[in-house]
Amino acid sequence: MKKCFKILALAVVLVFVEKSQAQENIVPMDVFDLKHVTNVEISPDGSKIAYLVNFKDIMTDKNHSNLWIMDKDGSNKQQINNGNYNDTGLSWSNKGDRLAYKSNKDGKTKIYIRHIQNGKEISISDTKESPGTLVWSPDDKKLAFEMFVPEPLEKFYELPQKPDSVQWNAPPVYIDKLPYRQDGAGYYKSGHKQLFVLNVAENGTLKQVTSNDFNHNKLGWSPDGKALISYSLIREAGYKEHKNTDIYSVALKDGKLTTLTDRFGADENPKVSNNGKWIAYTGYDGQKMSFQNDHLYVMDIDGKNPRKVKLPKDFDRGIVDFEWSSDDQGFYISYVDVGNLQLSYLDMDGKLTKLSDKLGGSWVYRPYSTTGSFSVANNGMYAFNHASAVKPPEVGVGHKGENKILTNVNEAFFKKKKVAGVEEFWVKTRHDQLPIQCWVVKPADFDPKKQYPMILQIHGGPHASYGPFFALDFQTYAAAGYVVLYINPRGSTGYGEKFTQKINHAFPSHDYDDLMTGVSHMLDQPYIDKANVFVNGESGGGLLAAWITSKSGWFRAAAVIKPVINWFTFALYADNVPRYSFWFPEHPWENPEHYLKRSPISYVDKVKAPTLLLTGEKDYRTPIAETEQHYAALKLQGVETAMVRIPNASHGIDAKGSGTVGRLTPILAWFEKYKDKTVQDFAYSEKEELPGDTREEKLKHVSQIDKLSATKNDYARCSASASLNAFLIMDGDWGKMNKKFGLSKELTFENVHKLQDTIVIVAESDGEDGIYGSFKPKWDKKSRLAGWRTPEGVELPDVLKAFNFEYEPLFGPTKEKEYHKKGAVEAFFDENPSGAILMGVHEVMNAYKSEPIGENAPGNHYIMCYKRDGEYRFIDTWRKPGSYSNGVFTKEEVENMLFKTENMLVGLTFKQ
Repeated sequence: MKKCFKILALAVVLVFVEKSQAQENIVPMDVFDLKHVTNVEISPDGSKIAYLVNFKDIMTDKNHSNLWIMDKDGSNKQQINNGNYNDTGLSWSNKGDRLAYKSNKDGKTKIYIRHIQNGKEISISDTKESPGTLVWSPDDKKLAFEMFVPEPLEKFYELPQKPDSVQWNAPPVYIDKLPYRQDGAGYYKSGHKQLFVLNVAENGTLKQVTSNDFNHNKLGWSPDGKALISYSLIREAGYKEHKNTDIYSVALKDGKLTTLTDRFGADENPKVSNNGKWIAYTGYDGQKMSFQNDHLYVMDIDGKNPRKVKLPKDFDRGIVDFEWSSDDQGFYISYVDVGNLQLSYLDMDGKLTKLSDKLGGSWVYRPYSTTGSFSVANNGMYAFNHASAVKPPEVGVGHKGENKILTNVNEAFFKKKKVAGVEEFWVKTRHDQLPIQCWVVKPADFDPKKQYPMILQIHGGPHASYGPFFALDFQTYAAAGYVVLYINPRGSTGYGEKFTQKINHAFPSHDYDDLMTGVSHMLDQPYIDKANVFVNGESGGGLLAAWITSKSGWFRAAAVIKPVINWFTFALYADNVPRYSFWFPEHPWENPEHYLKRSPISYVDKVKAPTLLLTGEKDYRTPIAETEQHYAALKLQGVETAMVRIPNASHGIDAKGSGTVGRLTPILAWFEKYKDKTVQDFAYSEKEELPGDTREEKLKHVSQIDKLSATKNDYARCSASASLNAFLIMDGDWGKMNKKFGLSKELTFENVHKLQDTIVIVAESDGEDGIYGSFKPKWDKKSRLAGWRTPEGVELPDVLKAFNFEYEPLFGPTKEKEYHKKGAVEAFFDENPSGAILMGVHEVMNAYKSEPIGENAPGNHYIMCYKRDGEYRFIDTWRKPGSYSNGVFTKEEVENMLFKTENMLVGLTFKQ
């Protein structure tokens, strides 16, 4: 069937690229030449800015960061440390005369205090473990931080002493906690993150403040300097509660804890106001969902009177980070908004003033918009990571929305490299017309007269988002001659909580439709080579890439990177097991069907696209066992597939430069291997299936319709759910239906679910206005059921199978567009008096030269012709003035429409 997806007519935003004299393409090895800025910290008086320049060393394959300091206008840049060091954790003293930071420049991570006026610095710590976030006390005499403290592991057994001078394997590892490992960090050691205070004024005297079973995070000081404020997971709840955190006050004198928040849900990131009266924090009331927006709260310093901070009525975004204004009359906040990380000022009256939508982070490989930091001076100046579509983050500075960029750390690199631009567009998804934001990256030397292969790139998360930012991956693909399409489907952040929650307990589902609508739009562009379309996704996007290959024939080959393949195994094997218990309504053993129906492994028999699988061998987030399952299944199915394993790599494969090269190189080679190659059974197709879970659910409801419930006046709906589809079973004679069931009054499931004798009508509810949004609450002569559509990807034969009907295709155009002889219609009804002929709505309307219909309604549309009392009648769709049908036709009129209809199923006969 031809698709009728409507594309939003929006202005395309083109990011122009700086012209370069050189003509070199970006390649994977360039990861070792790129630098990017992080940890931008402005001094309290706004006069100085400290920041880190990050880079990768090609000789040692390690990541490094060097400390820089400059004046507020970008002048007097000083590289404080120069070498293969790791400087982190910058923290200005309250007076701004000193800067604390951590560095391993002496071979071990230590805390350094640098005096800004004379440039002198000292090392004041020598701890066994690495210190955490550094926070100055109100009087600048102390530094507080959290640090891991090992604890003896209590076991129920003791191994005998190993004899001297013998070689044994390492001893058994005992585990009795959950979670027990973390991606990138490995298996947890026995111990907790405790709070420490370092007395700077007394030459670094160190005091451990806490000794409990809490893991303390994000510190602040009480106004009198006698207590610390932190948050932690409630230990009593333990592994059973993923996001149940509370805020505590900890007395420096004796380590006594006072609970300041007490609710089920997240209470995190506490920050004390400058006047010491209040604590602001982020969190939400827990609902055990896969995603909830973080709101901004304020409570009194003693935890009393907690309340939400006032926001604009139409503000529906989660708070990423915040800072108090110096006068405590508002906040500087960051939040993801339609692909951008926005920095704004929020006053206490709820007025929001946007300052910059160019806040960006440290992720230079893919264009994630969920990272980025900022800091604010007492005079209202702010410094931040400035994001760009054509460069990695730089240092940005601003005041009241007047912003400028102060650094250009990649100036030499971009003088010799060509950079692709980024274009933004929006579509309305075919499922429910939801607006979806998309971007396309074209080669730097793009020629609209040429055709280019295309890669659909899917972000991970799934509760994350892409934006118009520099991405080494996409630049590499564009430099290799590909157009890159990337999309924020439902489930992404930055479009409102409801948008993100649309995949709650339903990932994947109609996010597939969102992606395919974007692909469909691109396939309509003349510069896309439709025979060379590829798909590439990582993590949650890897799951969707595997999912897509089982549902669509559009893709010549796929790269499935660190995916989830089997939810049943993943939910009990990944590093953060408690988290995934929120992603499903029940545990795997309680409802295995729910887990399996959302797992790509369940549909592996449908995959034809050659598939590359790539994962780090020490990935605990999406363990490599997921990849191995899919690899084995594809091999057993005879699908061309290969597995690439990155040794010693965690989920963050790009933590090492060699990981980036080892990831990008096979992906490009895989696509090149299958580009322009004839693959058996491969053909560009305009027909694809919906996600298997949705399809199977719909067919299940068809076959068990008598078990569905409906409320009064639910004439075209099954409950109020937009995702549940109504399957209406009708008799073919409207007169008998009206007389027998009183359809002029109401049509409910109670009075139609037993009618299965002649015609099956399948309709999809939109959850609000009924089918197509065109039905009235009452049935009368002017308002009757006017047609139907099968849910997207569910063909009528599928429905008939669900009801155990026999069916047989009868008519259809040939490739040469020669149609069946006249007389076939009459012969069909002579042989099948209770049968019917089906035709695609749009094709029939066009054939009969009538007003085109259904542009706003996705799905596989049909009309049905049946013969009653010697007359040919149609159950038609969207009866309109001047339309093609009054319900009765001659044989010649039927043949005229039938033989002019193309690319469709035109005939079925069936009997129960």
